[in-house]
Amino acid sequence: MYIILQTMGKTYTGKSYSARRRRILQRVNEHLTVIEEEHAAENGLGVTDQGATRNDHEVLSSTTTEEYTAGPSFGEQSRGYDACSEEQACKESDIQLSMPSAEHGHAQLMSHEQQSSLNPGTDNRTGPSHISDIDETEDGQHAKMLREWAMKHGISHMAVTDLLHILSEVPVPGIPTSARTLLKTERCIDVKKKAGGDYFYFGIKETLQTIANHLEHTSSSMSTLSLQLNIDGLPLFRSSRTCLWPILFTVKEWQKEVFMAAVFGGTEKPASLTEFLADFVEEMKVLEASGIQVSSRNFKVLLTSVVCDAPARAFLKCVKGHSGYHSCERCDQAGRHIQNRMTFPDMGANVRNDHLFKQMQDEDHHTGISPLSVLNVGMVSCFPLDYMHLVCLGVMRKLVALWLQGPLLCRLPGHAVREISERLKGLYGSVPQDFGRRPRSLNEFRMWKAVEFRQILLYTGPVVLSGVLPKKNYHHFLLLSVAMRLLLSEKPTAEEIDYAEKLLRMFVVEFPALYGKENVVYNVHSLIHIADDARKFGGLDGISAFVFENFLKDLKKLVRKQHQVVPQIVRRVLEAQQVDSSLKGLESSVQGEHFSGPVPDECNGHYRQFTKLNGKLVLSIKDRDCYIECDGGIFKILNIIQDKSGEVKLVTDQFEKVGDQFSFPLPSSSLGIVHVRQGSKRMNVTDLKSISHKLWLMKDAHGVSIVVPLLHNA
Repeated sequence: MYIILQTMGKTYTGKSYSARRRRILQRVNEHLTVIEEEHAAENGLGVTDQGATRNDHEVLSSTTTEEYTAGPSFGEQSRGYDACSEEQACKESDIQLSMPSAEHGHAQLMSHEQQSSLNPGTDNRTGPSHISDIDETEDGQHAKMLREWAMKHGISHMAVTDLLHILSEVPVPGIPTSARTLLKTERCIDVKKKAGGDYFYFGIKETLQTIANHLEHTSSSMSTLSLQLNIDGLPLFRSSRTCLWPILFTVKEWQKEVFMAAVFGGTEKPASLTEFLADFVEEMKVLEASGIQVSSRNFKVLLTSVVCDAPARAFLKCVKGHSGYHSCERCDQAGRHIQNRMTFPDMGANVRNDHLFKQMQDEDHHTGISPLSVLNVGMVSCFPLDYMHLVCLGVMRKLVALWLQGPLLCRLPGHAVREISERLKGLYGSVPQDFGRRPRSLNEFRMWKAVEFRQILLYTGPVVLSGVLPKKNYHHFLLLSVAMRLLLSEKPTAEEIDYAEKLLRMFVVEFPALYGKENVVYNVHSLIHIADDARKFGGLDGISAFVFENFLKDLKKLVRKQHQVVPQIVRRVLEAQQVDSSLKGLESSVQGEHFSGPVPDECNGHYRQFTKLNGKLVLSIKDRDCYIECDGGIFKILNIIQDKSGEVKLVTDQFEKVGDQFSFPLPSSSLGIVHVRQGSKRMNVTDLKSISHKLWLMKDAHGVSIVVPLLHNA
């Protein structure tokens, strides 16, 4: 059996005990010599006077060399040990050799810090090391800075402890020698066995109380806290079935953060939904009844929406899954099985509502009674159809798959696929930094993320598909693209929502003729219902799972090994709570001061110049982040200037609009998508308040410049 021994910064692996033992003991001897020399230097002793300092280490040294070797010296005689005595010696040395590092500030020879942090109620530290951590609980400014640094970058406990031991050589007060002391790691975590796995409940009242306190001091008009809930499974490892099911929520009045109410971990999803949601439901019932009290004001608490993908919605609502005959969540039509797929061709079935759902009139739709039904939440109206999964990962992904691998009826020839891929890759350098990913070849679409399908649907698709995709397919794609752009605007009007709904119905009606009736599956059919969510909640971006998926990505990084994943998550979350909360508004800040202009004559000498502006929009003088729309005009940012009072303005050059990118189903200029060219090259000074959109300027295959407005939170 292979073993790994870590000592003095070295790692040795293999099967031979004696060879490793000999090298370890040699390094211990060298280490003790270094300690003696350093101790002598600190006390101003020469080499000849080191015998006087021997008293500080002779007990430890003699113990190390006599007890551990039982007579033989470091060297050839140690080979005579059998395997049992070697293993016992290693176990003893792990304990005793850690003592000098705690007293003299050197790295421990064998650290158990990480293992002990994952086991509730256990503490592997012994002797002086434990006493030291208890004595150093008082925070200093340097300790706070180190804690924030460790949490921000996800530094492991072992790495933090090593850093603290190095820093202990510097006389900085208030810095402990243990990562668990610095990060205030909880020792005892009350993780319960529930619903077939490990479960921990954080609660929501304290979070809502903090937000209410903040709103009390910043706004006098808000009196409601509107919760948006998300529950989904998160696989952790490729070699294991272990997964997490966290209960996440956001507060509409405080949209800056995602919070965790509970976390469940196991090899399957929770075996009992009632047991899994019991704590949340009970606390939510109390909060719905009493609210949150702040001074003399009472904040109402409402659960306004539950944002999940289709399988999670079916699980939470206790209804048939998306492949069932009666699985549509908005109408009562019975699906049809065509070519091993459940299709939903009916466009005029009876619509479901909260009242009919509560009465369970469609028995074929229900599989049980949801524990969420006891709350004041509509089981139909408050479960929006998440466009991230429905449209981006659903319909748009299916379209790309049909273009590349579908039947001959709709499959694109190889040269067309290559042309589209080259156009996508040609846009690589023009992508604004608001986008987390840049365009990739169609051949990699199986690995595309949701943001990449959203990108081709709303931004690059109308440009790169033009002239390559057959005209009828291109127009059909534009129905979906235009409709979603209208529904994803920050505040769509009633007329825009009605028009988008008509476009989506046309898209679904024409789908069978272009791609086959067997492909009118759950996602495609549900497009006719998605406009209802925009009527109730406004722009669909406010009820999407993108913000929760980003949080799950960070949550997964908190798990560092497969053992006891829920305690790991809980400890990391509780550690993060020790760092000051970032309840801060979005403030503009300028970066990259320079002196190379251009600056209008009336501003010269009175303004500082910068290359970048960070705020609600990230603007820069670089090409990919310098195009904006102001009062209906298109401008390029030439410079960013700031006056003595701190007010920031933009030096711009106006571009000229020269035409539409498409005219079906409406002129693209009505959406802000237009062809442009450089105008008079006269400098303008633009106020930040006049900016309506940031723009992505891209060039088509013929070199024509096209600007596309970035949607809210693009």
